Amino acid sequence: MGSITLCLARAGKLDDALKYFKESVRISSSFAEGYNNIGMVYMQKGLYRESIKYFKKALEIKPDFLDARYNLLLALDKMKKSSKNTFK
Repeated sequence: MGSITLCLARAGKLDDALKYFKESVRISSSFAEGYNNIGMVYMQKGLYRESIKYFKKALEIKPDFLDARYNLLLALDKMKKSSKNTFK
């Protein structure tokens, strides 16, 4: 399921990819990579608050997960920049 879902995400079929990533964590709630992938989809959609929740969940499961830590920091930065642009 993983590589097909990643292909969907890369092809811009974010809602389809999100459905499969969510199914993966429903099947295995300890699948940190699945939570990270969900966070990536939300970040690509510009839904930074939502993405942050999923990156944090991935880090709860796997605290040393560097991709999730990097993605969390990136989402926080993007959210900060987007809120600055809102108030200009």
